[in-house]
Amino acid sequence: MKYDIWFFAIIILQFLALISIAFLVKFPSSNFNFVGVFSTIAASGFSWLQVKKYQENKEAYTTANSELNLIKAEGNRDLSDNEFSEYVLDSENAMSREHTMWLAQKRM
Repeated sequence: MKYDIWFFAIIILQFLALISIAFLVKFPSSNFNFVGVFSTIAASGFSWLQVKKYQENKEAYTTANSELNLIKAEGNRDLSDNEFSEYVLDSENAMSREHTMWLAQKRM
């Protein structure tokens, strides 16, 4: 929801920059030149959205890293066949969750 609001605001700012350009073309001697201001604010907003997106990835990958380190520590001891089977399933599930999240984000 927040992402949509920010994205809509960025679109409006870009539209305002286009209107400013059209105004400058129509009235070249005008002192009204907010193209840079609108473009800079729009670019800053878009950059902020990208940073927030990667922050979420960082948190997810940090959690996955911790989980995989715990699984790795478990695998350093001698395991029975049943324990080894559980170990492999835990490892696959940890990677599967991250892979699923990665695919979902890539499709957005």
